Amino acid sequence: MLSWIPFVSAVGALLLSLGSTFLFLGARGAGRRHEIAVVLAFLVLAIGGVAIGFLLGTFLLQAYDAAFAGRPFSTLRDAASLLVWATLPATVAVASGFGLQVVALLPPRRQRVLLGLCALLVASAVAATWLSDPEVAALGPVRVTYGSVSEFLLRLSLYRMVEAPAYIGLGLLYLATYLDTSLAGRFPRLPAARPEEA
Repeated sequence: MLSWIPFVSAVGALLLSLGSTFLFLGARGAGRRHEIAVVLAFLVLAIGGVAIGFLLGTFLLQAYDAAFAGRPFSTLRDAASLLVWATLPATVAVASGFGLQVVALLPPRRQRVLLGLCALLVASAVAATWLSDPEVAALGPVRVTYGSVSEFLLRLSLYRMVEAPAYIGLGLLYLATYLDTSLAGRFPRLPAARPEEA
C-alpha cells in the first residue's frame, strides 16, 4: 500500500496544476481583484514548487554521489536536515497560493474559514517537520543505496500526512464555492413579485 503514495502524490500534483491553470485562464472574467490575486497565487506557488524541487533534487544528487562512493547514510545528515527544514517556507508559500487563488471569490464568512484552513496547513507543516526531524538524527552507518534513500523519503512523506486535514478542508471549501457559483448561474434568482396595484 505504501508504494502507492508517490503515485497518488503525482496525480494530485497534476490535478492541482490543471486546476490552477484553469483558475488562471478564467481569472480575467471574475474581475480585476481576482485576476491580481490569481497572478500572485501563481507566483508564490511557483516559488514554493521550485524551492521544493530544488531541495529534493539536491538531496538526491548528494545521495547518488554517496552511494557511488560507498559512504554511510550518516554523511547525508546535513543534506537531509536541509531538505526537512528548508521546505517549510516553501510550504508556507504553497498555503498562501491556495488562499490567494479563491479569496476574492468568497463571501466574508468563507474568507475567515479559508484563512483558518491556511493557518492550519502552516501549523500542520510545522508539526510534520518537527516530527520528522528525529529521522535525520537516526541516519546511521548503513551504506547509502537506492532502497535506503527511498525508505527514508517514504518515512518523511508519511509524516506529511499530518497536513491531510487542512488539504481536505481546502478541497471541500473549493468544491462548496464551485457548487454555489454554478448553481447560482444555472438557477438565477427571480425578482420579487410586486404587489398588485389597487
